Amino acid sequence: MLLSLPDDAFTPALTPGRLKRAGRRTDGPDMPVLNSQTLTCPLCRDDVPASAASCRSCHLPIQDVRRHHLGGRRRGADLRIRLVGLVAYPALVAWCLWQLPTAATFVVPAAFVGWVLHVVRGRPVVGALVFMVVVALAPLLFWTAMATDLMDDVGSLF
Repeated sequence: MLLSLPDDAFTPALTPGRLKRAGRRTDGPDMPVLNSQTLTCPLCRDDVPASAASCRSCHLPIQDVRRHHLGGRRRGADLRIRLVGLVAYPALVAWCLWQLPTAATFVVPAAFVGWVLHVVRGRPVVGALVFMVVVALAPLLFWTAMATDLMDDVGSLF
């Protein structure tokens, strides 16, 4: 007795990593929509009828094919995220220079690296993590100098 599986049992999941490994882009002029009834698959670049359930050659579900042709909404979200970083890091530096000028030694370079990662590279989470790590951990590298200064301050009281 043969076991029958539905046609979509082996449909591949569309992930950005898979697209990068395949060396394929999901947008741009090299992937045009031929007409309103035909879409281009972002994985195999085959023509897919809009009424099909999946791509005929790679079995990518039609929802994923359509999502990549309607990618303009994601660009707006990316722009908003980058604008937040464009404002947030200079605001952090300004606040630091106003409230804690001695911490500027650590905050300014960390904000610059965070700003580059957030705004230029489009990696807001990585930018925020690098900023927090540099601001929190970099001063710990100088704990001996801080301890010596603390001892000098305690010694000057007596």
